Amino acid sequence: MHKTYLFDQYTPVALYGKIKALFPTEITMLFESVVNSSEGNFSFITIGAKERLNYKDKTTTYTDVKGTTQILSQDPFSFLKTYYQDIDKALYKEKASELGFSFCRWLYWFYWL
Repeated sequence: MHKTYLFDQYTPVALYGKIKALFPTEITMLFESVVNSSEGNFSFITIGAKERLNYKDKTTTYTDVKGTTQILSQDPFSFLKTYYQDIDKALYKEKASELGFSFCRWLYWFYWL
């Protein structure tokens, strides 16, 4: 799901701080574009994660969409390679085209503790 807002009252960092305060237990991220185009530049704020991959103390932990957590016997990059091997890439290319930016799915994977 995505929502688009035109909001000029706060800087992206200030708005992100307010959102983070509203959702203190959720994973949140702020991505800011560095390229100015004829359409301007953009900031993306994410709240929550459907899935989660953590790597800490040489241990890889995966939490699926149902909230079930499992410790994996492989490093996170090997897991991601296998995981994305079977994913419907056409669906995400279509979504990226529709939304006008290219990071739709991988966004939540790079949350390292």
